[in-house]
Amino acid sequence: MFRILRISALVFAASLVNSAANATPLLTGVIEDVAAQTIEMPSLPGGWQRRIEWMAAEGTEVSAGEMVVRLDPGTLIGEEEKTRADLEKIRFTAARRVDEARLAVLDAEQALSLAQAQTRIAELDAVIPEQTIPRLDFERYQLTFETAQQTQRRARQSLINLKAKLADAEKEAAL
Repeated sequence: MFRILRISALVFAASLVNSAANATPLLTGVIEDVAAQTIEMPSLPGGWQRRIEWMAAEGTEVSAGEMVVRLDPGTLIGEEEKTRADLEKIRFTAARRVDEARLAVLDAEQALSLAQAQTRIAELDAVIPEQTIPRLDFERYQLTFETAQQTQRRARQSLINLKAKLADAEKEAAL
């Protein structure tokens, strides 16, 4: 059990000597019970002043965990509701970003599949021997094959980048 006790006193020491030159200095201070419990005010947002709504009477014995002081919440309740609403908005925004990133990854996977199919088709045309078809067709098939390979490389790199963005969005949403 703790005992709430704080005795404030002004301690005066007076000199028995009437001489002004030898006067003892005036001492002031606070005398406290050694068993007194110190209560510190929590740091709360908003105004720097807080009003005490209720406080246990001085000298009252209290057990650990018992309420000693109740502060007037002031604007804290409204601020808490606003903060909770802001947090919920941030969560929804993060979830939307993750969903958009997943959709972009799916689109990139589809684009890569299409690029791979076009590369295979272009490769079939490009392997036709030069002697069996006109030279112009042969060169066009070779160009189409090279273009398809470059498109496939870009699609693969795009997919890698979008997967990295998805991982970042998921980490951000987890936070």
